[in-house]
Amino acid sequence: MQAQIISIKKYFKTTFIYHALLSLFLFATMLNTYHDMEIKNESSQDLFFVKTALPALDTIYTTEFALETYIDNITGILIKSPLSYIHTAMPFTKMLPIQFKSGGIVSFFTLPEVHEMINLDKNNEFTPSFLEPEAHEVNTELLNNYKHLLAEYYSGDTSLEVDEELLEYLGFDFEKMAHQPLNINTDVDGPHVLIFHTHAFELYEGEENGYYADNGVVKVGEELKRVLESKYGLEVMHVKTMFTPTVTNAYEETEKVIETIIDINPSLQLAIDIHRDGLQPGSAKVVAEFNGQDTAKLMFVNGLSLKRTMSGDIVPHKSLDNPYLQDNLTLSLQAYIQGLTYYPELMRKNFLKSYRYSTHMLPYSMLIEVGFNNNTRQEALNTVEPLADIIGKVFELKEK
Repeated sequence: MQAQIISIKKYFKTTFIYHALLSLFLFATMLNTYHDMEIKNESSQDLFFVKTALPALDTIYTTEFALETYIDNITGILIKSPLSYIHTAMPFTKMLPIQFKSGGIVSFFTLPEVHEMINLDKNNEFTPSFLEPEAHEVNTELLNNYKHLLAEYYSGDTSLEVDEELLEYLGFDFEKMAHQPLNINTDVDGPHVLIFHTHAFELYEGEENGYYADNGVVKVGEELKRVLESKYGLEVMHVKTMFTPTVTNAYEETEKVIETIIDINPSLQLAIDIHRDGLQPGSAKVVAEFNGQDTAKLMFVNGLSLKRTMSGDIVPHKSLDNPYLQDNLTLSLQAYIQGLTYYPELMRKNFLKSYRYSTHMLPYSMLIEVGFNNNTRQEALNTVEPLADIIGKVFELKEK
């Protein structure tokens, strides 16, 4: 007993002070790191520029994983990822594929014959290899035949009454548009492609309780960024900001931020606003099979900045001017043709709507619906490789 008392006294005289200081340091740094992270401002821009300067702020912070993310930030080790221990000790292994079986490593940094890679995020999702699809012949000689366009290429809002009169009012040479060369100059410094989400809150089936930036259309946008960068060497900027929590004034609030981003990044040449479509509860799932997997369908949307009067006349939305309407339509038309050529089972007809939405800030602007609310996240992610390939083919991008 006397020996234990002496040992305790010795501990408090020597070692305790170091343990106390270490504990105090950890407590203070964690407190300063995570205290008051739920910063809010009066606008709905979600502190975009602050988060751009301090990426750590663009994260949901809860008490449950504060310690886990703290350790990750300090050491680079993820508690739930065994690979992070290997990568921390041997950084070169980040470039090598490692296969897992039942949670353990079963191969030793050897490249498989088919370059199947593991997407090393916290969910350890598998990214399958992508095979060049077979081309189907698409007749583009009838694109100035409005009946053919309406039957094969376009549908739209009933309020807009998409018909031959509307296409004639537009007055565009669709056949010429289909063959117009489009390009992205990858030699310029800075981001080439901008991905954002006017409705960042749009989720897929089973994601209702998830944090928006880790799910839904934002997750699809992040995967598209990864594929475009890894496949074509594009520099992609992905804005994950939720501009508004509802559809009310969403496009107006989005425009405030996106226009500023475009102004300070003149290298941007393509803007992609990714959404997912909605169906009534109980509706049948719309899905296609691609590479043996259920895959969500794609639809390109164009806002025409036009409306019908009570008498049915077509008139412009005077407050919604879009100087890039023909450029927008050229891009979506060519994207749809490439989709029909290589992925006909994935394509929904291009959809024409009355308003301009988010496609008036850059000539090459796309509004894309990836699947529906009753598609799963994986079904939506399965669409990303074909979508990236369509973009690559439209702009004749060279693979790395």
